[in-house]
Parts: sequence; structure tokens; C-alpha cells
Amino acid sequence: MHWDKLPEQGYAVVVASGTPARATLAGKSPAARLYAVQTFKCLLEKGRRVWAAAIVDYPELDRRGIAMGLQWWAARDEAIRRLVSLKCNYLLHCGSFLETKFAGTRDGGAWREPFSAEDLRLLAAHLAACRRYYIEPTLAFGPRGQPPTIYSSDDE
Repeated sequence: MHWDKLPEQGYAVVVASGTPARATLAGKSPAARLYAVQTFKCLLEKGRRVWAAAIVDYPELDRRGIAMGLQWWAARDEAIRRLVSLKCNYLLHCGSFLETKFAGTRDGGAWREPFSAEDLRLLAAHLAACRRYYIEPTLAFGPRGQPPTIYSSDDE
């Protein structure tokens, strides 16, 4: 495929032998250049030596990612590293951000309260980390508890 025909997230990694050996990483966008770096890191895993390589790649899907539940919130930085290594660009939080806000609680009241300054700081830091690696985060709001949430109620 010719370079001009690559989609926005397309990239190339070329390793040329010689003295010294040279590696060229290029991408059509900042995110594509990050994907090129991730591919190059995979080539060098476990101390491997690469004498020559030519890789031109692009994702088939514009959006690639995972749904992250409560079990991942404590390890959110690790989850982002994993997404980056897999060249994912989408993260759906299914009740995983600030457990009591998005997952609901048995008493059902916590999600109705405004975010604290600390909650907002954590959220801002997490969103900044996602953006740094070209990951689009989406937060799913799933209140539940007692009394049950009645979505057709004017009070809710």
C-alpha cells in the first residue's frame, strides 16, 4: 500500500541493516506515530535483535477498546498501559469511575451528590492520561440502589 493511501491511523516501521543500523517510525497522525512506537517495542521485546524489517499497518476499525468495570479502577494506570500496548483508542467505563458515583450503592444516594474536589481531581487526571495516549474515554452512568431509580419520575 502506498503511504498516501493509508488511513489516518496508519503507520510504518522500517529497520534497515548497516553500520549503524537505522530505524524509521512514521505515522499519518500523532496517534499513528504512537502505534508505530508500540509495534517497534514489540519487535525489541525480550532483548531481540532486529536486522531488517518493513511493517506498514493500520487498524481495520476506527474505534478499538474495552469496557472497564469496577475491578479495573484501582489499576486504571495499568489498564491504560495495556490499552496503549494493544493500540486501542477507546475506553468505556461501566460503573468504574469513583465506584459510589457511577456504580451506585445499596443506599442509592451517593450518585445524586455533587462531585467533591478530590473526585474532580481524580477524574481530570484520568481523562488527561487517556488523552495523552489518544484514548477516548466514555463514562456510563448506572445509578441503582434503594429506593430504586425511576427514570420516568420528574424527581429523578
